[in-house]
Amino acid sequence: NIVVEFSDMQWRMINDFGEKQLLKYTSFYNEQMGSVVKRHGLMIVKIAMLLTVVRAYEKGNSSDVLECDMESFVAAMILGVQSLYNSAEFFKTFPKGKQTEAAKNNQILLDVLPMSFTRAEAIVLGETKNISIRSIDRALHQMEHTGILKKISHGNYEKTEIL
Repeated sequence: NIVVEFSDMQWRMINDFGEKQLLKYTSFYNEQMGSVVKRHGLMIVKIAMLLTVVRAYEKGNSSDVLECDMESFVAAMILGVQSLYNSAEFFKTFPKGKQTEAAKNNQILLDVLPMSFTRAEAIVLGETKNISIRSIDRALHQMEHTGILKKISHGNYEKTEIL
């Protein structure tokens, strides 16, 4: 048996990817997308392991314990991210892939918000789209945790380049 070990930084990157994507896709699509995100996190690990073993074989390394090299890891992350995006697009074509009302509200709110805004401005803009204050606060919280928004100070936000 061959064991492929990941560095602490690689595990952090996988976990950060999973956490942010899980919240993003369940916030902007629906909760069924959560299983797709989790599956892609596992795919990234498996692809990185496979690429590491192939590279070791090509170099004549017959060790039973291999460290995942950064080149294999980055390639696996790129493939995983692209596959997740494509899976989400495909998922939307199914009846259960439709956006929930909360996800629709999150997207509507994100679309009307300027690049820099206050919570009070978000409430005014959200209410013009018939979104409740509670839903607006929930959306701001979710978008901050996924990295879509950055909280500058209490009640002040900026959009990031993630979406």
